[in-house]
Order: sequence, then C-alpha cells, then structure tokens
Amino acid sequence: MLRRLRLSLLASCLLLVASGCEGLSVDTVKRVAADVAGSGDTGTAAEDTADDIADTAADTAPDTAADTAADTDTSDTGVAAANGCGGTEPLAYRGAAANPGDACGLCGDGELFCSGTSGLSCAGASLPNACGGCGLVEGEIGTACGLCGDGVWACGAGQAECVGDRPWNACAGCAPLAEEPGTECLLVGGATGLVVCVGRESSVCASLGTNACGGQGELALPAGVTGVLARPGVRYEVGCVRGVLVCNGEELEALPIEGENACGGCDPLAGTPGGACGACGGVWTCDVDGGVRCVGGAANACGGCAALTSEPGLQCDAGGNAGITICISLEETACVVPGSTNACGGLGSLTGAALGATCGPCSDGVVVCDAADPRRRSTLCETVSSSANACGGCGLLDGLPGSACGTCGLGLLACNATDDGLDCTGNPGAAALNACGGCSTLAAAPGDLCGRCGLWGCDPEVVGRLRCDEPAAGCASIAVCGNATVESGEACDDGNSVTEECLYGERACSVCDATCQTAAGRASFCGDGALDLVEVCDEGGANGTGACAISCDCSAGYHVELGACVSDTRSCVIANGTGSESWTGSAYGSCTVSSCNATYHLASGACAANVISCSVANATAATQTWNSGTSSYGSCTA
Repeated sequence: MLRRLRLSLLASCLLLVASGCEGLSVDTVKRVAADVAGSGDTGTAAEDTADDIADTAADTAPDTAADTAADTDTSDTGVAAANGCGGTEPLAYRGAAANPGDACGLCGDGELFCSGTSGLSCAGASLPNACGGCGLVEGEIGTACGLCGDGVWACGAGQAECVGDRPWNACAGCAPLAEEPGTECLLVGGATGLVVCVGRESSVCASLGTNACGGQGELALPAGVTGVLARPGVRYEVGCVRGVLVCNGEELEALPIEGENACGGCDPLAGTPGGACGACGGVWTCDVDGGVRCVGGAANACGGCAALTSEPGLQCDAGGNAGITICISLEETACVVPGSTNACGGLGSLTGAALGATCGPCSDGVVVCDAADPRRRSTLCETVSSSANACGGCGLLDGLPGSACGTCGLGLLACNATDDGLDCTGNPGAAALNACGGCSTLAAAPGDLCGRCGLWGCDPEVVGRLRCDEPAAGCASIAVCGNATVESGEACDDGNSVTEECLYGERACSVCDATCQTAAGRASFCGDGALDLVEVCDEGGANGTGACAISCDCSAGYHVELGACVSDTRSCVIANGTGSESWTGSAYGSCTVSSCNATYHLASGACAANVISCSVANATAATQTWNSGTSSYGSCTA
C-alpha cells in the first residue's frame, strides 16, 4: 500500500509539473521516484496499475465549486500555523526564541536564516578581534603607544588600551622640567620672576607679567577649544578629539592625542570602511552616525545570496492541497504539503543530530541542515568562531598569550593551567609605581624644594606627575639659595646659584658656590697651561722657550694666525734652489731665493746654471763657465 501511495503522489506531481504548477520542483519529484524505487513494496502490478489510474483520474478531474471555494478560502487552509521557516515548531537559536533575519554571532552583525523547517543558521557573523572583543582594535597589540611613546598596547575588556605610558609634564612634553611653570623664580640680579614654558620640553625664568608661554598678555584658547583653562598641559575635548594644550611660540596650540574614527565617529568601528562583510560580498560603509554598516552583504531567508521567488513560511497551493513554502536549497524554495518532507526539506529521515541541538568540542555550535547535501537528508555542526582558543580551551580570551598586562604593562599574559583563560604573569603590582602612582621616573621626590619657595608634590589632576606647590606656611624657614640673603644652612648668598671663578691672574681665591657654601674658586693665570680669553697662547712651563712668550703672547719672530703663534718666515718653492716668504703684517710676501743648488748661482733673483752653451766657429759644441770672482761667464771654449 505504501508503494501505491507513493506512485499516486508521483503521478500527481508529474501531471502538476506538466501543467505548469510550481508546487513541487522536478528535482523533488525525482527524489520521490527514487524513494519509491527503493521502498520494497510487494503489491501486485495489477493492484498498482488500478490504484495509479484511480489516483490519476482523481487528480485530473475538474474542481467542483466547493473545491474552488475551499482552495481560495484563506481563512482556513487546513495548514497548521507555520513558523518563519515553514515548520510547525517554534524557532530557536542557541536556546533562545528567534526568527529568520534576527541578528546573530558574537558581535551581533550576522543574520539568521532558515536551516530546514525547524532550525536556524547564522551567516555573515564577524570573528572576535585580537582582544576577544568586537570591532577593530585601536592599536597593534605589543607596539608602542602614548604621547611620549613609552607605553605599550595591551588588551583589556575586548579592546586595546595603552598601558605604562608616562604622563606629560606641565608643558605637555616628555622631558622632566627643572622648574615648574607658574611658580616664582629669581632672575639674574635677584629680581622675582615667573617660570614659563619654552615649547614642550623645557622651562625658563621670565619677568613677571609674562604669560605661561613666554609672551605678553593673556593666553587665548585655540579655535574650537572651550571650557578649559588657557594654559599649557591642560587636557581638552572637542567632540571625539581629545588632546592637550601646548605652547607654540608665545601662543597656545591644540595637540590632538585621540581623534575620530575613519567614519568621523567616536567609537571603535565594527570593520574597516571599504572592507568585505556579510555572507554575500557586502562592503563596510560609513553611516551618518560615524559608524559602519554592512551594505549588500545580507543573505536571503534560506542563507543564499540570490533573491527568492517566495519566502519560506508562506502558505501556498501544493497541487490543490494546502501547502507551505520551505527552503530546499540556499537559493530556492518550494511549496510542499506539510509533513511530506523532513525538517531539512528533503524526503526520508534525517541522519545526524537533531536540528538546533548543541554540538562541537566546546558545545558552542548548533546543529543545522547540511546545505551541501542535494537530498537535504543530513545535518552538520555549525560554529560561529573557531572552537579552540589560543590556549586550547573553549572560552573567548581577553588578550593574546605573550602580550603585555598588569601594572605599567610589565607583566605578560600566559595560558593558565586549565587552558581556559589567561593569567598575568610577572606582574610587579604596586612596586612598579612611582611615589605619585604613575609608571615613569619622577624628576624629583615629593617634598623636595622647587621654585622660589615651593615643594614638589603629586599632581591631583594627573596621576603619576609632580607639581610644584607653594607651601601654605613656613616659607620663611626654607632657605633659598640665590636670593641674596644668607639664611639657615647657608654660608653665603651672592644672589645667584652659580659657582664663580677667581679673577684672572689670581693663583687662588674663595667664592660662594652654587649651593651657597664657601668653596675654592677655579684659578686662571698665564702659565697654567689652559688658554684663557685674555691669552694668545699658554704652553705652561714651556712659555718663553718657543713660539709662546712668557707673557702668553707670541715671541719675537712670530705672529698670531688662526688662534696660534706662527713663524714670520716660511719656506717656499724656487726652481733649482730654496726660497722663503716673510710676514708683512697682514700676509706673506713673495717667494725669494734663499740659496741655489751646487751647479747654480744667484742671478737677477733666480738660480742660473754655472755652465751654459755657446758657439765657436768650426766647432760642434762649446761652453761658457760662471766666474764667481768676476760675477760673469768666461770665454766660449770648444
């Protein structure tokens, strides 16, 4: 009987397909035929033929008026209420009620689609970022960060954060400042001044009335910056841009530290604008809110990328019978009689685990229909992300093994003993912090003297940074070297903090040094072997024996040239002899003959040969020889 029923269904389907009905696809009919062929029915051929004729006649008979009315009555089609995938059971995904088109995945950027009539699958979901969170990370984990470049990017709460970077100084620079801007100082001569910034990396004592950048008049905030004090080192925030005010010459300038994302927004982006997204070749595109959305990447309700002719879950006419539309592939739906297919849209029983069941080594997967199976009879386990993490466990890791962690970024993340998470190893804790709770080395200790009458203390506004504070009381009891007043602990105070030298020519002296204590000054005199500003030369004990005279001037026969004593006479090149040049007071004169070689004599300021050629009648060669006694050449002889 089962074989006859299937043959009857096959005959009806063939007629429906031949007449243009789209209720069942040809592929589905072929699958029915294949099932019938292997059913093992033992009915006789006569019985089968009779049943087939009766079934075919019934299927091809014209509808009665009652049949037509029943077919068009949408108030009661005889089909049980269908879910969004064409089944009768409530849809759920990972244990929660859901529908096709709902968001899915770790970051909620995937989209659920029908996996058969009673299951859902997730398409287009992003994988977690390098810190186990969602969206792009701000920096590359393990690389330098911070205004001064001495921090390191590390993972925290699914995103990258800069740890261990030092706070900038009061001028918004990175170098320690010897004096705190805004505090009183002493100018040369003992007048009271005010410490101001010179750029970002240094400060100087300037006259009272000078602003914090060394200019005149009040400082003005840079364009667009409001609501903060106009002074260097102050943080500001304009929209998504965060930065610090710095001196640029004698004016304030806004130095951005954190800016807008690539779409003009403030929050980390889910993806790179222009990058691929979604299940169907979408593109991350900036939206009006400064974020990104995936444009063109959404899958259809069956998980494919093509437009469907009919959406799953809709009621339809299955050859005169009340039908329901279901997915039979990623790109195709079909109208079937409820109960005529398995939950994946195929014929016959499903193999594998039940749809929607938990699966995978980490139990983080969901059993879905195998879209690659053309018969729609098998299931498989779908996981949104890789099951095993970098430690071999199942949970999402908040970071990468080997990356920085802990106080000041001095620890390292390592897999824990159970392989299900990370531990921060080697974290020094509070021992790594300076006296003000920061990570960098302080230029002074809290309580040390600063400014004219102040003490270094921890800045309450910036953790880890010093600030020079004027003490509320007891200032008079604090000795300040350089104020021209000898105070407790001082042996002298000559109005400055410089160690002077002895007067030139003094072999020894006593001075007031930079700490306001009496000390021996550096002596300078002619003969000490050190060249002083008033000396031309100083060869120490050799003075007076060479070019340098005992008075530290040049000796007779020498003159000063390029800061050294040089001889007034120097040699020069002469043909057939030697020559010399003499200093004229501003330059050397012309080269004159000093002596001639052995076979030459001096003649007219040059060296001439002692023997020269001459002519004698009937002789092939003749010479004349120089007579030094007569200062002339002799007769010509052959």
